[in-house]
Amino acid sequence: MKVSAQKRRLPALLAGLAVAAPLQAAEDLFELPLESLMEVRVSVASPFAESVMDAASSVYVLQPADWQRHGARSLEDALAQVPSVVPYASLGGASMYAIRGYANEISVRGTAMQLDGVPLNSFSYSTAAYSLPYVPLPFFERIEMIRGTGSALYGTDAFHGVVALNTWQPKANQRAAQVAAGTAAHNQQSVVFAGMPAGVRVSGGIASTHNGDAGIRYGYIDPLTGLPGSGTWDTTEQDDAAFLHLTAGNVQDGLWRAGLFVDAYDSADFPATGTQFQRPLLTQVQAASADFLRDSNNMGQHSTFRMARAGYQRALRESLDLELRTYAWENDQDWILDATRYPSDGELLANDGTPLACRRSPAETGVSPLYCPHTQWQGTAERRVGMQGLLRREGGGNTQWALGAGRDWFDVLSAPVRRVSPTGTLYYDNPAPFEGVERAINHLFAQARTDTGHWSWVYGARWDSYSDIDESEFSPRLAAMYRGAGAAWNAKLLYGHAFRAPSAAEQYGSGGGTQQQAGLNLKPEVLDTLELVWQLRADDADTELVLFASNWQDGIVLVPVGPGVNQYVNSGENSAHGVEFLHRRNLGSWRLEGNASWVFSRNEKSGLEYTGFPAWLFNLSLGRAFAGGWLLAINERVMLDVAEGDTLGAWVPPKAPHYYRTDLHLGWQQDNVRLAFDVRNLLDRDNIAPSMFNARGGTPEAGAELTMAVEVRL
Repeated sequence: MKVSAQKRRLPALLAGLAVAAPLQAAEDLFELPLESLMEVRVSVASPFAESVMDAASSVYVLQPADWQRHGARSLEDALAQVPSVVPYASLGGASMYAIRGYANEISVRGTAMQLDGVPLNSFSYSTAAYSLPYVPLPFFERIEMIRGTGSALYGTDAFHGVVALNTWQPKANQRAAQVAAGTAAHNQQSVVFAGMPAGVRVSGGIASTHNGDAGIRYGYIDPLTGLPGSGTWDTTEQDDAAFLHLTAGNVQDGLWRAGLFVDAYDSADFPATGTQFQRPLLTQVQAASADFLRDSNNMGQHSTFRMARAGYQRALRESLDLELRTYAWENDQDWILDATRYPSDGELLANDGTPLACRRSPAETGVSPLYCPHTQWQGTAERRVGMQGLLRREGGGNTQWALGAGRDWFDVLSAPVRRVSPTGTLYYDNPAPFEGVERAINHLFAQARTDTGHWSWVYGARWDSYSDIDESEFSPRLAAMYRGAGAAWNAKLLYGHAFRAPSAAEQYGSGGGTQQQAGLNLKPEVLDTLELVWQLRADDADTELVLFASNWQDGIVLVPVGPGVNQYVNSGENSAHGVEFLHRRNLGSWRLEGNASWVFSRNEKSGLEYTGFPAWLFNLSLGRAFAGGWLLAINERVMLDVAEGDTLGAWVPPKAPHYYRTDLHLGWQQDNVRLAFDVRNLLDRDNIAPSMFNARGGTPEAGAELTMAVEVRL
């Protein structure tokens, strides 16, 4: 049931070959970052330049060497290294991230994503995962993540966390080029370059990625016969992307920035909606299971994304500067759901034994809430335009402060929904209810930091006003931090308030007909988080311990309100608490790093736990350098006490087997050549990940896979 088609063929699994050629670099683009993790500078947690140790948030920083050592092939692979973070499969090849316990079928919402400072979350679904489901890792010089609230900095959607992606930009006078090529199941070709023609710093990249032919088998129970069956996910995706940066001038005389980013994505044969929408029907029909999709539980996507940005920064006087920025993006996204294996006319019986006819149109009555076998296309096209201004005083005293204001405009340009029978008959062709809706957000922002001896105080708030919601939102932030003697350790007490405004789909309903009804008087959901943090920095080791507790009010969830009919509602109170521990240490030629977390989360109203999030989560890595430039690392990911999915309605999923995945990294570097060999799932275990759409048995993962990379500098 959970067997990959690639099993027992490890020697044949050449999943990638990359060749990199930096032509002229002032420094190594792929250098292993050995500086203290606590002293890495971050920008996601503050308007000021701060280190991880100074930040008033729980921040994790990833650099290329971090995801390269773990053999990461995607953003979700890279973020899986972060404590208390679990990626899950979402729709059409997209991924969602549950943070600190709150895992459910719409965990795709509630994480704010930024690309070079531009907010990417949409109005349609309050997420960037659907419009930009894949980003090439070779483009990025760093990824920063806040675990916890971020609305005081970023407003709505910075609820459970914030992910900031930073594309590579050259240092002054740096010229370089990276060329990569790949073959087989994980194939990526990319070019990343930098130069300085006519005094303008230019950097950019082009990447083309093809992943596929995974052949992952999944099981189901036929709803008509009750017999077991199986289907296959090939998880095929093609992504083409490019970015360009232009930077001229300096902050003293005026610094100009401009950038472009474009992406086109196609996928097929990814996990679909499982039993999420069909399970309530079991009380209305005679069926052996809710696996109505049977062996066509497959979904794909087509999307395009285009973004432009510009900015200007200038020092007004000593310690004071003004920064202005504007941006615009458009996306056009469609899902393709294969529902051709739905039961046909008369195959299903009502509880009284009456054969049920399929419903070919939402206007039909007296028939089954199921649709006939069909293929469904559903998508959205959206535009977002924004502008921001920030006046900042940094340095020149013991208090730094920043004042800002901005406005964003959203337009849902289209939201088509089409259903077509296997023979080409058009069943349904109408827009989703939220097509054409608009939103405008005005915000004001104030943040400050005061340093007095060993103590630092961070305080601030953001106010957001919405054109489509009656109430405005006020998001405060407070932190008290104490630096120990010698600045080697730090203790922090952090408080943050976050909110997420209802999306267009939640307010107006999504899907054709009444499949997903509009929410009634939806209020923004709010989250309050309290954290106690202790950090220790040494020459050869970094340690961090975090205790957190959060309270989530008015959570927006999708609940069944009738046979085949669902509605968004505010679900009352949720809570979570837990412990996170991080440690990294160098012992001569050995390197040990890892993190562990324990999390408990539940819905206080129902008393049900968020069973799809592991109670225990471990990421461990042990590496050793050998003579001749060799490096060997063993990476282990463990998830304990987790179910096959999250609770939907009154259905509680069974416990899943403990998850253990061992990955091997072998690297060699000599002068200007580096080789890397990565084996994912070295022990070829039949691991499953929780399915937020409750696919039977969870979501099986692929067996052992091998990748190889070569980098050459000239």
